[in-house]
Amino acid sequence: MESDGESESRELFRKSRTSSQYRPSLCWQNISVWNKVKTSQGIFQKTRYEDVHLLSNVSGFVSPGSLVAIMGPSGSGKTTLLATISYRLTERINGNVYLNGDITSRPEMLAISGFVPQEDISVESLTVYEHMSFMAILKMDKRIPEVDRLRKILSLMNQLGLDDCGSTHLKTLSGGQRKRLSIAVQMLTDPYILFCDEATTGLDSSNAAIVMKILRKFSSRGKIVICSIHQPASGVFELFDDVLLLATGGRVSYFGPVTEAVGYFERLQMKCPESYNIAEFLVKKISVSVPSDRERVKILCDVYSSSQQAADVKSQIQAACFDKYLSSEGGRVSFLVERKEDLLLSYQKHTYVDYKKTERVNLLIQIYYLIWRTLKNLSRNYINNIVHFFVYVSVALMVSSIYAKIVHNEKDRVQNIRGFINITVLETLYEFAYFVFNTFPSERHILLREIRGNLYTVEAYYMSKFICKTLYSIFAPLVFVGIVKWITDTFNYLSYLELAIPFCVIASLSTAYGCMLSAVFDNVPTMMAVAVAYEIPAYLFAGITLKISSLPFYLSWMKYLSTFYYAVQSVTVLEWKSIDLENIKRFNLTENDPAAFHSLEMVAEYGYSIMDYRYNLYILAMLIFLFHFVAYLSTAKKSKGQGAY
Repeated sequence: MESDGESESRELFRKSRTSSQYRPSLCWQNISVWNKVKTSQGIFQKTRYEDVHLLSNVSGFVSPGSLVAIMGPSGSGKTTLLATISYRLTERINGNVYLNGDITSRPEMLAISGFVPQEDISVESLTVYEHMSFMAILKMDKRIPEVDRLRKILSLMNQLGLDDCGSTHLKTLSGGQRKRLSIAVQMLTDPYILFCDEATTGLDSSNAAIVMKILRKFSSRGKIVICSIHQPASGVFELFDDVLLLATGGRVSYFGPVTEAVGYFERLQMKCPESYNIAEFLVKKISVSVPSDRERVKILCDVYSSSQQAADVKSQIQAACFDKYLSSEGGRVSFLVERKEDLLLSYQKHTYVDYKKTERVNLLIQIYYLIWRTLKNLSRNYINNIVHFFVYVSVALMVSSIYAKIVHNEKDRVQNIRGFINITVLETLYEFAYFVFNTFPSERHILLREIRGNLYTVEAYYMSKFICKTLYSIFAPLVFVGIVKWITDTFNYLSYLELAIPFCVIASLSTAYGCMLSAVFDNVPTMMAVAVAYEIPAYLFAGITLKISSLPFYLSWMKYLSTFYYAVQSVTVLEWKSIDLENIKRFNLTENDPAAFHSLEMVAEYGYSIMDYRYNLYILAMLIFLFHFVAYLSTAKKSKGQGAY
């Protein structure tokens, strides 16, 4: 015999399947979220934290084809609830989220849902069409033909009124256009569930109405659309099917049909004045403006928790999870055995299960399009890059012009060559390191959001940055060395390539070092402080200002920690060896003539060895790999942190 509760739950569930094509429901049960807030901290006092509840035992049920509003005063937890049930927030949470009666997982939810953030974070220099194309390639199934993908992009741009701004850069879009673009990006995969955070915030009434009508039309196709919204206009509020009111403190004060909300509050002796904005009235009643309001809001939440509306939500959740409920009552056969086969059909006639079978593009394709986006951004924000390049080239021109006449002066030749080597190497080391300091902090929010949204992998992101930075680290030194050799020496390709190799390696090393600091630390001032703390002793032990061989044994080992040491030594050894070859030709000496090896003496003055050139290049290559590896690990670790939603 079935109990009355079982019969009621079964009947509710059967009623929910009256449509010809069953679609799964979404529900969440007893969701609680809290955060640690620092309460005290002192120099000699242990830091103390207090748990503050952002949400408290929030439950809800949304049926297919519904447009649901989450409303409440600022700080009530609207965005937190939206991020929690969409699995964009996964830390310090209690409760369960169910899809069609099963507890869903983060990968599953990400596969079947889209999340429209309150403020979209993207590469502002791209055009609308470029942004849509980039997102389509990385979000949509790779098996979809390019023609169909293009058709989908153009169709969405047409539906959302973006036809006329396809070639407009994102940074010049209006608020309404940006919101519609964010929605279009999430609709590329035709998600079953669409979450929208503050869907109308910052929009005028006209644009707000346009956005909500788009979402209303999308939900009418059997989709679930849930929006957090702040005091919408009356016409906009009436477009919603249900509303969830979150009071200050993260408790539910009402969840049910929009059409019944006013009646519910009237039964609590809170009547909405005629011609008054209903949404504004509801939010006002659950807000805490003065301390005395807290008791009223607490009573409202307590009343709801024991109301028929709360009981209906609980029954709907039980009905949706009825197979689990039955299995716990002695293993009875579930009447939902066909549940997995008759789930949602997307507009391409795929089943709900097909959302989880979507095949994304592979690592190489991700790297290719991330490089494409980076180069597009660089080509449209070229000022910094052009300035850096011309500063670097200008240094080559200035230094070469100064040393061109005096570097071959026999009397002061040693000092001149030493100064010339030091200034060119140090310029390369400093210039390339500081140039990349802001690389990762400036893109961290984009990285977190896109990686947390499974758009691409952190490996693809870092490899794209590595390739772009390395290419520049090769190109600029080639020009730099070309100018130096052309002005200070008789240019020939062999000597040019010999000098270009260590300079390219040094520039790549400096870039890797800068990338490491950029990835590890979150702001440029901190990077500068750490860089100075390292670079002063590194410069000291490079053999520029003191003779390395004169150091006591307990200090001499520190040269091996100096990137300056390996960089300066490489170029010094190479230059003095080339001078020896020049002397051999100039004075008709033989290679065995001791007079031809003046470089041995000069290199020894630095505390270097003439045999260390290749060894130094190997060490520099290993340091490049090490710095990039540390930068990658730091980027990977930070990408696992809570992204912006």
